[in-house]
Amino acid sequence: QYGRERLVDLGHRSVSLPHGLRTGLPSFPAVGRVSREPVRETTEQVKEVLERELKWDVDEQFALPDLGDIAGGDVEHTTVHLDTVYYDTADGDLQSHGLLLRRRDGGDDTGWQLKVPDDDGRVEIRSTLTDTPPAELTDLLTGVRLGKPLVQVATIRTVRDRYRITEPKRQRLWAEVADDHVRASTDHRLLAWREIEVELGPGAPSLPPGLVDRFADAGAQPARFPSKLARLSHAQRTRRPGRTSAG
Repeated sequence: QYGRERLVDLGHRSVSLPHGLRTGLPSFPAVGRVSREPVRETTEQVKEVLERELKWDVDEQFALPDLGDIAGGDVEHTTVHLDTVYYDTADGDLQSHGLLLRRRDGGDDTGWQLKVPDDDGRVEIRSTLTDTPPAELTDLLTGVRLGKPLVQVATIRTVRDRYRITEPKRQRLWAEVADDHVRASTDHRLLAWREIEVELGPGAPSLPPGLVDRFADAGAQPARFPSKLARLSHAQRTRRPGRTSAG
């Protein structure tokens, strides 16, 4: 959400995509890191952000450590409600390539988002909010989805307590801690859990000192899944008829 942001001309994109996304798009560069070169403003634009974040699994009794004490800077607390609908093929082709396509309402990043793996984290390609998946994103996925239609696969609702930590010396965003209470639905089933995300600010080279240790001491565990959808999909697979539930 707070990564390095730029505007991208879809006809001459500098972002490198997994091989499947490049099928049928020979003008795209080979797989590699995202170019950090300046990007021109054009009439057909989307926002592209490099996300750098860590995730932890916590239970409902988890007590968030004093973030002001950890960071030594100002901490701004707000609460937002996020409604997110995920799209994939019926066979899960996007997830199998580490890709996420979602429609989000609420917060600062309302709109369509395509998340792509990158060496430094994940690249989030954003488009404005529409009723259906926008062509500027779905066209990029033609190869990886093998031409299959995209369908709604999950709905996730999150109450997010977010804590924005300001770096004291430079007075810029250092990190955002998101304490997420999640409710999800898929296949007429409802699931609920809590998790913590920490995302670096655009210019922050590293997390505030001691933050990871303080979370671990408070009982947080490294997340088992890279995304909320991955967690939901795992639960769905383990509860199909003929299979036993994990744990």
